[in-house]
Amino acid sequence: MKTAVVTPTSQVEKLKLHMSEKGVTHAEEIRADIPGVRIGEGVYAEGVTALQKIAGKAPESAPIFFCNIAELNIRKILKKGDGGAIPDQAVIRGLNVETAGRFDLINARIFSNGSINVIVDEETAVVPMR
Repeated sequence: MKTAVVTPTSQVEKLKLHMSEKGVTHAEEIRADIPGVRIGEGVYAEGVTALQKIAGKAPESAPIFFCNIAELNIRKILKKGDGGAIPDQAVIRGLNVETAGRFDLINARIFSNGSINVIVDEETAVVPMR
């Protein structure tokens, strides 16, 4: 299982641009579809042994890329923003996939306070793109 992580090459500016285009501001919380994110090949942390990998005891982190998303589809505004600028940094939580590839995140929770937080929870569907 690969756990998606934001890296310096994730192109967070693309996510920020699409949020801005939809009028999302700092401190806003929404539910939205993010189509076409890409999850790269996974890597293990330094020091993980082969036995830990085989036993599935070591999490594999994989970079997420926002470069191919076309636009956000806002489903619901949970909390209005304060009109401030959206942060430049992002984090993703709860996105775990079996293999690298492109995915649509349907009904992800997004809030922008300190950083852009993309949360994949029990209300979110992760759909592989064909």
